[in-house]
Amino acid sequence: MKNVFSTSSEIMHLYANKTQPSATNQSRNAFFQRSSLYSYGYHYKLAYFLDGGAILINDSGYSVTTSKHIGEISQASRHKKQFFSTSVLLNEVLRQIENLLVKLPKAKSRKLEYIATIKSLFNSFQNFQKYVKENKIEFIEWSNGELLRAQIDKRSKEYKRLLFIAKNMQNLDILENEVLEEKQRKDKKEATKQRQMIKAYREGKNNFVRLDYDLLSLRYTTNEEGKEYARKDLTCFVHTSQNVKLSLEEGQKIISSLEALQYNEELINKHLKGAKIGYYTLNKAQNNALHIGCHSIKFEEIKKLKKSINKIINLI
Repeated sequence: MKNVFSTSSEIMHLYANKTQPSATNQSRNAFFQRSSLYSYGYHYKLAYFLDGGAILINDSGYSVTTSKHIGEISQASRHKKQFFSTSVLLNEVLRQIENLLVKLPKAKSRKLEYIATIKSLFNSFQNFQKYVKENKIEFIEWSNGELLRAQIDKRSKEYKRLLFIAKNMQNLDILENEVLEEKQRKDKKEATKQRQMIKAYREGKNNFVRLDYDLLSLRYTTNEEGKEYARKDLTCFVHTSQNVKLSLEEGQKIISSLEALQYNEELINKHLKGAKIGYYTLNKAQNNALHIGCHSIKFEEIKKLKKSINKIINLI
């Protein structure tokens, strides 16, 4: 039976599928023996098959290669029930939760993230405890042969500390609601501000609006006094909310091409991808928008521009 394989990825898949009792890669930095998988040596047990078929993955490693191994075994064993050591072992869970609780009062933008992580750690820990009890797992043979208690010792100071935190989870819920309410107020204020900026741009009162997509408008050349030229001398150009200017002729040309293709993204990508629009290149059409350089312009915005152009042509 072949026992040495080229890559660590092969070792991970062999182990995850229990294809054979042991194997190693050519570099000897990933190997397994029955239920145990190791990274670099017996000092770092990378994974362990628990009774009942679940896999416990040791995701506490920080080296580049071990981090790679963690990713590989996580991917190779995704068809199994997975537990990760930093989310289920009592000392690891308690350390992370206490660290987050220290950070929480001073956190500004990450309060909700910290609260969600704390709750997730509690849920993962409880799910693991339920699993080991159902499968009557008392100890886990970990790195260097260390025996870890799977079912928590309720007399331990670590458990009592975690229990104390759990009993005060209601305070976290209250804080979470307060943060969510504040976020909703800020979002509402920001949405109002954005609507005002868009309105000002539509009315020609500003040239720049920071959005995820570009707005389009027709702007007119003005004389030295800031007044529009007489209609016979009127010069129009296409303007975007990122302060990009495009001649009316170029704007009409691209609109005609899009209409000929009926704004079909597949046809646009086939026939117009790579086309030059002013100084920019059309990258692709996706999600009902053109992506031109670093700009995204929605089809509906282009159709609005077409109506504006038609009005100007009729006036002239």
